Amino acid sequence: MSDARAGDSGTHAIFRYAQRHGHVYQHGHPQPGDLVFFHDTYDKNRTGRPGSGLTHVGVVDAADSDGTVHIIHRVRRGVVRYRMNLIRPHLHLDPASRQTLNDYLRIEGKQTHPVLTGELFAAYGSVLHSEVKTANR
Repeated sequence: MSDARAGDSGTHAIFRYAQRHGHVYQHGHPQPGDLVFFHDTYDKNRTGRPGSGLTHVGVVDAADSDGTVHIIHRVRRGVVRYRMNLIRPHLHLDPASRQTLNDYLRIEGKQTHPVLTGELFAAYGSVLHSEVKTANR
């Protein structure tokens, strides 16, 4: 049986699957293989305002001790590795080290401004070894 509902995007169907068969969370330490969901990465509703819901999903590749999470996902130019730091979601670069904390996930357009990964984060989802991961969180 599918976890998707009529009108769901692929991203939303994957989110429902994670809710039903795994673990969805917003706080804690993601593990490689966990999913990361984003909202409003584009104007799906074509209203010029936020409210498009879940619009993008990636896979956690690694997590650094400073809170930066490395994500693998597909964008227009192909499969890329982006960074996201939920401790400092509104900063692109660390002021001291100049290292990237958050990459730009939504690019500037006619009616939009660029937005960082940390600002568009919705939730993590785990469907691999969910019993073990849930016990460790």
